[in-house]
Amino acid sequence: MKKNTPSERLINGIIKENPTFVLMLGMCPTLAVTSSAINGLGMGLSTTVVLICSNLLISLFRKVIPNGVRMPAYIVIVASLVTVVQFLMQAYLPSLSAALGVYIPLIVVNCIILGRAESYASKNPPVESIFDGMGMGLGFTMGLTIIGLIREILGAGTFFNIKIFGDWFTPITIFVMAPGAFLVLACLVAVMNIVSVMMMITVNLGVVNLLPLPALDGGRLVFLIIELIRRKPVSAKYEGWVHAIGMIVLLAFMALISFSDILRLFTGTGLGG
Repeated sequence: MKKNTPSERLINGIIKENPTFVLMLGMCPTLAVTSSAINGLGMGLSTTVVLICSNLLISLFRKVIPNGVRMPAYIVIVASLVTVVQFLMQAYLPSLSAALGVYIPLIVVNCIILGRAESYASKNPPVESIFDGMGMGLGFTMGLTIIGLIREILGAGTFFNIKIFGDWFTPITIFVMAPGAFLVLACLVAVMNIVSVMMMITVNLGVVNLLPLPALDGGRLVFLIIELIRRKPVSAKYEGWVHAIGMIVLLAFMALISFSDILRLFTGTGLGG
């Protein structure tokens, strides 16, 4: 995918460089306000608004702000936007504003916002910066909402404050306490890492299987191409011998690599040094 396009910026923030699960940024609000899904969603959307607007303004003024005072200038811009968001929440969403408390003003020093301002918005045009902020903000919102939703379901038996279990369900109160945030975040990060490793292994196995080597599907494709060119089938006996020899070679190669890895584990050096 072409870099610095709106879709690439969105995918980058939501998946590839997700602030919560990949970059592990903004951990203070992630762990503190996600006792419910609504709190996580509210915090995430507030941060998204500030991210989009701050990226836009910093990108517009990137050639005007002197290099020596760029960080104080960024903080002033972000602080002004956070103040507007805080006043709007107090006016129209007072209960959510009270639940989030001091973490709304602390958006000013959120490392996600200042990081995107310094690393991206200050070096790129406004449109790309807007979508970069939108992608990062939506990725942050997704992370907080998922964590809050899991904690709320297990710790209170509710889904966005709607009771979903009967009287038989006993809430696991640790999940709405501080340790629950660490447990849920750790489990989600572990699951994402396992899934990403499994996907990588699956793709690699698929690619290797298509290599034109005997005993692999790629080797069978080679014989099919040969039969297509010759217009007559290859001897089954000959093909069987080729695949058998290829399988022996592959197994020997795997045994050699395994021995080298075991040797490196105990001695620090493998067969290749």
